Amino acid sequence: MSKVFRAVALALAAWFVALLLYVFARRFVYPYDLEWMEGGMIAHALRLANGQPIYAPPSVDFIPYLYTPGYPFLLFVLGKIFGLGYKLARFVSIASFLAVAVLGYVYARREGGSRAAAACAIAIIFGAFVPTGTFYDLEYKSTDFFDHFMPYQPTPHFAYLGGNDQAQGPENGSFPGEIVRNVFIGNRPRPSSLGSAMRAQ
Repeated sequence: MSKVFRAVALALAAWFVALLLYVFARRFVYPYDLEWMEGGMIAHALRLANGQPIYAPPSVDFIPYLYTPGYPFLLFVLGKIFGLGYKLARFVSIASFLAVAVLGYVYARREGGSRAAAACAIAIIFGAFVPTGTFYDLEYKSTDFFDHFMPYQPTPHFAYLGGNDQAQGPENGSFPGEIVRNVFIGNRPRPSSLGSAMRAQ
């Protein structure tokens, strides 16, 4: 890329990163739920702290979320040291997001991208905070980021904006890659339907 284009791209990337970090800092200290499921995730960790199961039969007192136990368990463990609350939970979410951003930069560099190109690519994630639902810093199964990104090493790979032609929702047609907010990533060209994707395995 030309020097002018690189400078403009890096300036925009830096703006996206700085703006999101500012938003994180402002939201971090808010003493109430930012989203209705935040308190519920803390309640899962509190149940573990009280020796109660988190996958118990539904009752008027507690109905478990249909998520894996990694995030509430991590809150439970760290809560023994730092105290369980909104700040700890949001710190875990923010740290998870930033760790994934670093992993994404490393992957982009490993695939042959320059430092500038890798930084700009990851900055797109920072800039997508609002369009993707403003969930990055919430107490909301943040270790799922690692589930999505850690195993991903297809070479060569393809990325497409938009869901599959016959998909009924953002989760459909996610083989042999992922669809995350209507971005398809996989090691084969995007299939036209979930069935054809599964046959491609």
